[in-house]
Amino acid sequence: MLVSLYSQNSRAFERTVDGVVLNFEYSDGIIFDTQTNSQWNYDGVAVSGEHEGKQLKRMAIEPGFWFAWVAFHPDTLVFGVD
Repeated sequence: MLVSLYSQNSRAFERTVDGVVLNFEYSDGIIFDTQTNSQWNYDGVAVSGEHEGKQLKRMAIEPGFWFAWVAFHPDTLVFGVD
């Protein structure tokens, strides 16, 4: 999962919690997983729901260009806040 809250900053996280790969959606300024409807914040911490208090593992990413990232990771999901 790739999260972008600020225009010049992005974070990537592993989506696996307790051996389950989670799917995420973004709606009305909230990131949540579709399996449990737990709400997640910009730091990859579940702030409500079944996974409350769990921390997603942050992935190391280097600044680069979107076209380069997406060429190698075409299934990347991007969530942003306007």
